[in-house]
Amino acid sequence: MGLQYLILDSDGTLFDSMDTYTRIFSDTLNKPPFNVPVEVTTDFYRQSAGRSLNEQYAEMLRRYGYDVFHVDTLAREFFDEVERTEFRVFSDVQEVLPRLQQCKKSIITGTNTGMTKRRLEKSGLLPFIDCVFGRDDETPNKTAAFAKLRELYGANFTENAVYVGDGTADMELAVQEHVIGIGRIGFFSEEQLRNAGAKDVINNFFPKFLVNQHTRDSQHCISRSIQKRQNCII
Repeated sequence: MGLQYLILDSDGTLFDSMDTYTRIFSDTLNKPPFNVPVEVTTDFYRQSAGRSLNEQYAEMLRRYGYDVFHVDTLAREFFDEVERTEFRVFSDVQEVLPRLQQCKKSIITGTNTGMTKRRLEKSGLLPFIDCVFGRDDETPNKTAAFAKLRELYGANFTENAVYVGDGTADMELAVQEHVIGIGRIGFFSEEQLRNAGAKDVINNFFPKFLVNQHTRDSQHCISRSIQKRQNCII
């Protein structure tokens, strides 16, 4: 059986948004009363990409001795700016997603659900996505989003699934959720992604080999990685 479920991160995977996200994150903290140096926030955000925004803000606030009650205000300011910004879709996305008709396509993201759907609709991608789980009360993080996917598709759906993300946290999540992780090189190098658990890496968003080679081999690779817990390259 081939690939049945394709799970996608959004920012840095579908959309070229991470540099802008880094700038906005830094801008919210590089002003009174926080005044965290830009070089600190930039390095931190890049290295923690894939974690929830609330966790990122909480850690920075604790490092500089501020109360974490500021997190909600900072997150709202962050997403208000994101909402006003347009992001381009990575090359090949428009071509490849419509061709993946044999599998269910889901997005899990740290951006809230409504904002993600609006961005997908504006880019023309929404008709090719089956479900979106963003940062909301019911899914405050990607682990909770995987729980929702299990409710939707069944407890064992990950046996025929692939998760594509651009962060080391995404690849660690793939290992945690017993799903094959494919890392998109961007913020993180191939070595960093593989060390975090990626079974394969891609330079661009979905080279065409993903449509063919990965779907043919995914069932065998998932079975090996779950049952034997050993590395496999798809």
